[in-house]
Amino acid sequence: MDCRRCGVKTERLECLLENALHTRRFARHVGRRCRSSTIRDVASEEHLDWQTVKRLEKEYMREQLIGPVNRRPPARSPDRSTP
Repeated sequence: MDCRRCGVKTERLECLLENALHTRRFARHVGRRCRSSTIRDVASEEHLDWQTVKRLEKEYMREQLIGPVNRRPPARSPDRSTP
């Protein structure tokens, strides 16, 4: 997006991983595939580099342990029971 005042601006897309060209959904797909196949097999079938698959698998495992990164908190409805 272009800004008249300061030039080019970028916006953060929540569906993309940190510094990556892959979506979180694709990372989950690759991570789930790595649970039942080797990294080499997944890389070959998905036409990806071995290191890319390893990085996506790490992201998947991190999400399994600590939950998704940069997830927005759920919207809260007003509590009518408090004064």
